[in-house]
Amino acid sequence: MRASEGQLRFVADFEPVALVILAKAFVRVGALDWWPLVIEDAGTTLGVVALVDERRQHAQLALFHLLVDRDHQRRGHGRAAVQALVALARQDDQCDRLRLTVHPENHAALALYRSEGFTVDGVDADGELRLSTRTATEGGALR
Repeated sequence: MRASEGQLRFVADFEPVALVILAKAFVRVGALDWWPLVIEDAGTTLGVVALVDERRQHAQLALFHLLVDRDHQRRGHGRAAVQALVALARQDDQCDRLRLTVHPENHAALALYRSEGFTVDGVDADGELRLSTRTATEGGALR
């Protein structure tokens, strides 16, 4: 799985991105549970993403390192992955928000996340935009 030219700086510091995700899952960066997920269609691996469990501290899940292989981009696979992860978070009664960070120059990703209901709620220490999706409900779960 490879990033398109110029894209790697938006996703991870190193390739393969799947190895970065697996390493973070193994060492439990931030003392959190990292779940490496494969994006696939009909048995073909299309990409990877990490879902990070931050529910103990913040009642939220977080997305990191979303990458669709350069040969499979611009076909809706990234959107489908984001939609599936939002749906997963909505099923979790202990999660009231799904968050991610995105480089402010990653215009394609920003457009995707905004179109799926994410809004900017700040800037992190690295200068990346913090985005989240949440709506208050009776039980506090993400809707």
